[in-house]
Amino acid sequence: RIQGASMLASGELTERGHAVTDQIISALENPRADDDPLMEHFLIEATRMRGRRALRAIPILEQIAARPGLDPRVVEEIRWRISYLRNHD
Repeated sequence: RIQGASMLASGELTERGHAVTDQIISALENPRADDDPLMEHFLIEATRMRGRRALRAIPILEQIAARPGLDPRVVEEIRWRISYLRNHD
């Protein structure tokens, strides 16, 4: 999962289409206790590359950004991703 999320974040799998977007959103909604700490980061980055369909991830990203104690730089990065999703096709 971590390798796949990393590949998505870097754009290596952008040709897989809507099924990939659905998997990204599902993974954000249903984190596993044994996920690598970088998993969420890669999934958030991956949403940026998934186009309009990824708009469904915005509520999840907003929840993540609202977590208490989250590094302000991480919150800013997530908010940038949300803005990007809202303003780019």
